[in-house]
Amino acid sequence: MGAVGAIVLAAIHHKELSTIGHKILIVGVIACGIGTMIGIFLTEGILFKIAFAITYFAVVWICLEAVRIPDLRGLIKQGYETTMRITTMVVFILIARPVSPWCSWASRAASGSSICLRPCPAASGDS
Repeated sequence: MGAVGAIVLAAIHHKELSTIGHKILIVGVIACGIGTMIGIFLTEGILFKIAFAITYFAVVWICLEAVRIPDLRGLIKQGYETTMRITTMVVFILIARPVSPWCSWASRAASGSSICLRPCPAASGDS
């Protein structure tokens, strides 16, 4: 949701956002307020669901407006490419590293870590 929020903020502050986009933004904010009040004071019935369906429609519309604007399209592409690289790095660190063939059982045994999935001679008492 952080990326979607950034896209929406960039789109609503951009000068090329259409008047329909502004109107849908206002309708979405009003629907969010109504849905929040219904959720707080009443049960989460059909009115609650309709209000937030309108809010989500407004968010999707604004994101599509952002894609239509050339300046923002480039920023969205760059942001998702950067996020993809960071996510790949984190996945490699968290998942690929412990099962890689370069996993040093000696360094893991010295640090007391048992993340490595291979049998570790130091952990079983073998030298």
